[in-house]
Amino acid sequence: MEVIYQSPFFMFDTKGGADGFKTTQKQYNWTIQVEHAESIDLSNTQLLFEGVRDYQVNIPYKWSIYTRNEFRIVYFEFENHQNIKRGTAALNFDEKSVSVSLELVHNEVFALDPFFHPLGVLILTEVINDSNGFLIHASGVNDLGKGYLFSAVSGTGKSTMANLWARKGATIINDDRLIVRSSTEGEFSVYNTPMPYYQDDGKCAPLKACFLLKQSSENYMTRLSEVHSVLGLMGNCIQHLYDQSRIENHMMLIQGLVHACDVFEVGFKPDTDIVDFIRSEIGD
Repeated sequence: MEVIYQSPFFMFDTKGGADGFKTTQKQYNWTIQVEHAESIDLSNTQLLFEGVRDYQVNIPYKWSIYTRNEFRIVYFEFENHQNIKRGTAALNFDEKSVSVSLELVHNEVFALDPFFHPLGVLILTEVINDSNGFLIHASGVNDLGKGYLFSAVSGTGKSTMANLWARKGATIINDDRLIVRSSTEGEFSVYNTPMPYYQDDGKCAPLKACFLLKQSSENYMTRLSEVHSVLGLMGNCIQHLYDQSRIENHMMLIQGLVHACDVFEVGFKPDTDIVDFIRSEIGD
């Protein structure tokens, strides 16, 4: 993606999560333009999907998705952000462009990460869902050119598993969320994303196997049926499935992934024995 700031109030945040994803390549699939707005206009829009309706203790923002003509519009507002009151991101999928408008608390210059939370993940979810892929709550590692995906609900051990593999020589792709995309040949790869809380460089790997994690007093690994694989992976996807075509496309992608890669349930103790165990079971 190419990012263009169209306001003197914004300067690129070199300490933000997007900084490591900068590239000198001149070919871009998508363009994001960010501008300042005195107010946010939602007139003549239709609500498609209501994400977070009310402020919560750990979620100090609201967001929804609207449509207006050819645009899909992500709307968000903060309860008490230092710099931003509210904003929109208008996505045009034909032109592959995103126009971001931000209403500010004070009209002052500040460092802005274009993938600040929650806007970054909301834009990525919309773009990736229309680009033969999806986002999933998962950690991932690259083990000698083979990508492994470890998915689970929060607190089950995604980060722990990734760190155990790193101790055995693998490279962590991401420890919390991944992009999974299919090629035209039906092969799948995993990618990391810009994160709002730390910096990293862009990474990817061809996907060899997926693992649904369980906490356990002993290490075990069970190959799952297609139905249980699809249900297990879908339950951890980051998804805004607000129309029938999206649901069907998402289901087809998950089914394609399950056909292309083995999916296992894995229970593990938090030590590196699980890495040796999986390597021995998976093989080359």
